[in-house]
Amino acid sequence: MIMISVADMAAAVRRRNPLVHNITNYVAAPFQANALSAVGASPIMADAVEEAAEMTGLADALVINLGTLNRYTIAAMQLSMQAAADKGIPVVFDPVGVGATAFRRETALSLLAQYPVNIIRANAGEIAELIGVAHQNKGIDAGSAPKQALELARQAAERYRCTIAMTGATDYITNGTETYACRNGHPMMAALVGTGCTSSSVTAAFAATHPENLTAAAAAALAYYGLCGQTTAAAARGPGSLQAELLDALYTLPESAIRQGCLLEALS
Repeated sequence: MIMISVADMAAAVRRRNPLVHNITNYVAAPFQANALSAVGASPIMADAVEEAAEMTGLADALVINLGTLNRYTIAAMQLSMQAAADKGIPVVFDPVGVGATAFRRETALSLLAQYPVNIIRANAGEIAELIGVAHQNKGIDAGSAPKQALELARQAAERYRCTIAMTGATDYITNGTETYACRNGHPMMAALVGTGCTSSSVTAAFAATHPENLTAAAAAALAYYGLCGQTTAAAARGPGSLQAELLDALYTLPESAIRQGCLLEALS
């Protein structure tokens, strides 16, 4: 287990300015692009089959998000995931609503079987679906059953041989042996559509900058993102103002606040 300095890792993202290619959903895409820009990364949001692989070839990380899935984006995902594997850049996979329909579930399982991914960022219900564990229709709240959530994350890390970044009331980040708990965040974030998708993009920016330890990178990303959310939620009037304030915090949160406020715990 390594000691994580979230402030140092966030500063490295700004110095590196990684290019993050997102094949994502149209609901959250502007939020994701602005958040990437705010943390010091450069976003690309390209899902045309004709250019997907070429765009990934230019990028430092790839985000695959199943939010608004269709056959055209699936083809682009396949091409980009192969290009990412060929180039050796981190892939963050976000199986949004994977248990909602057979189409979504079969697509997720097919992509995971065909192409390597480095980080799966999902909630507990989505992780349960990926490993075939029965769960509630709206997913499992990681905060209400932490032991179950952590066990799900570890099982998924072993199954897919990658880092699992499971978000919930408490976030769990694990590769099966190295495990962190993150308690940053705020309940209001759940009322703002796209916060989970955006956390995947921020995770990709950290992964691109710290490929030598993707589990630590994912833990730092979620801690930083969650801290920005909890810092701004107190002053926000609701989800609308929270989005604007969250983007500002991702851009302006001072180093001293990051060092004092990130709640990461290494677990055995």
